[in-house]
Amino acid sequence: MQSRRGGSQGCLPCFVVGVDKRWVAKRSFQRSLIDTKLCLSMPTGSHLSILSVIATQPLSNTAFNQAHTLFEQNCAACHSKGGNIIFYARNKTLFPKALEKNGYLNKESISEITRQGKGAMPGYHNKLDDEEISLLSDYILQRAADHWK
Repeated sequence: MQSRRGGSQGCLPCFVVGVDKRWVAKRSFQRSLIDTKLCLSMPTGSHLSILSVIATQPLSNTAFNQAHTLFEQNCAACHSKGGNIIFYARNKTLFPKALEKNGYLNKESISEITRQGKGAMPGYHNKLDDEEISLLSDYILQRAADHWK
């Protein structure tokens, strides 16, 4: 993903993100489908973190429901509504700022921690297949883009 500061006709300086056709979630903006470049008009003094723009394909209703079931069965005990109940790992949530801070900015990194585990989080490579882990990663990114609402 390439980015640069820019502007467009009739808007404040904006953050232009070069990506393929993807869904993008923007803080305080509605979701929109982008093609190659997206100009986000940002109010003066606002901050756009890299995870405020999460480029993932939206899941179909069927895939979303399957992923939701997988999440509820395997992840929700600790990560209910994107949070974390482990008291010494409270900053390891599935919200955009925490994912960004902890280096989980894409599907591959989320799939890897799901597969291998880390710290108190067990790995699921023996319980879930690669397709299920991939589906969970897409689900987590999609829900994080919506701030788990």
